[in-house]
Amino acid sequence: EGYFNEETVRLFCSQVVCTVADLLGVDIDPACMEAWIDMMRFIGCRLLDGFNYIRLSSNKKLSINTADHIFYVL
Repeated sequence: EGYFNEETVRLFCSQVVCTVADLLGVDIDPACMEAWIDMMRFIGCRLLDGFNYIRLSSNKKLSINTADHIFYVL
């Protein structure tokens, strides 16, 4: 938990995208690459939402994500 933060999520997501690009090489379609970037951006946001939920719930606060807008309830 001490190593899980926004930087590590960004690093993980960028490594996945770069690995896909390396494996496909010159055969990759730009639309396909954009789809991978969007998918990893979505996954990264959800990972951080889960992390923030755990962090806030341990402080007796609740995090609610509604349509990518985060509301904090005390």
